[in-house]
Amino acid sequence: MKRFSIIARTALLAILVTSCTPVVTPPPVEDGEMTSSSSSTGLRYATVEGVVQKAGVSIYMQGSHRLQMDDGTFLLLESSDLRLDDYVDTRVIVTGTVEPTVESGGMIMNVEMIEEATGMLEPEVLEESSFSSSSTSSAPSSAAAVTSSSATASSVVARSSSPASSPKPVPVVSSSSQAAVSSSATQTAPDASASVKAMAKAVVDAQNFNQKYCSSHIGFCIPYHRNWYFQSFGANVSPYLWHVEVSDQSVDEAGQGSIVVNLVSGSFEGTEGVAVEQGDFVVASRQWTGNRHIEISASKELRAAVEFMANGVEVYTNDQ
Repeated sequence: MKRFSIIARTALLAILVTSCTPVVTPPPVEDGEMTSSSSSTGLRYATVEGVVQKAGVSIYMQGSHRLQMDDGTFLLLESSDLRLDDYVDTRVIVTGTVEPTVESGGMIMNVEMIEEATGMLEPEVLEESSFSSSSTSSAPSSAAAVTSSSATASSVVARSSSPASSPKPVPVVSSSSQAAVSSSATQTAPDASASVKAMAKAVVDAQNFNQKYCSSHIGFCIPYHRNWYFQSFGANVSPYLWHVEVSDQSVDEAGQGSIVVNLVSGSFEGTEGVAVEQGDFVVASRQWTGNRHIEISASKELRAAVEFMANGVEVYTNDQ
C-alpha cells in the first residue's frame, strides 16, 4: 500500500510539471521577410498614371514610349506583350516593374498591365519630327524622383531639366474673341518686348524654321525656328480647343509665349496664311477640319514669322 502511494505521488508530480512547462512555437514569418530576388537588382513594382507618348528623340536608348506626367516628369515605357501604340495620346494607368536605364538618371517600366484612366482631362502629347540645339537643351537631367503614396503604389519618374527664365506674358489672343483683346492688353509687361525684338531678328526661311511642333491628337504640324522653344497647353486654356505657345525662351505658363497658336471653333473667312492686323498684333489663319480653324498670332514685329508658320501648317503623319 505504501509502495502504491509513492507511485501515485510520482505520477501526479509528473503531470503537474508537464502542465506548467511553456509550449515553444516557432516565431511567425513577417511579411517583410518574404522579399523577392528582384529587390536586390534595383527592380521595383509600381503603378503610375499619365499620358502615353512616342519615345521620340532623347538621350535614352531604351523604351519605345514614354508616360508623361502632369508635373512635367516622365517615365520610359516598354512591353513585349502589350501594344503601347494603341494608347498613344491617351491618359492611362500602367503597372509593371521599374528599373534604372542604362544611361544615368532615367527610369524605365516593363509594362505588365495598362488601362485607360477615367474622369480626367486628356493633356497634350508632344511629338517632334526633328531636333536642334533648342530641343536637345531641354533633355532630362540625371536626377530621378521616386515617390510613394499610401493610396497607390510607388511612382517612378525622370525629372526634366530646369528651364531658363522666361519673359513676361505677351497679350496675344485669338481674333475670334475681341473681348479678350482689350482685357489682355492691360497685362503687357515692359520686358516682354526684348523677347519679341530678339525673335524679330531671326531669318525667316525653311533653313532656319526647320523644327516642327506636331500633335497627333489634333493631326497637324507647325514649323518653328530652330533656336526657339514651344509649349503645348492642350485644351486647358479656355476658350480655345487647343493652345500652343512659342518663344525664344522656355515657356512655363500660359501667356509667356511671344507667338500663340490656337485651334478655334468655326470656319475661317478670309485669305489663308495672310497676317491681318488687330491693334498691335497680327493674326494669320488656316482652315482646318471639323468646322475648325488654326490661328497664329503675335506682335506686329513678328509678322513674317507668323505668316511663315501659318503657311507651313500641314497634316500630321506617323513618320513625322
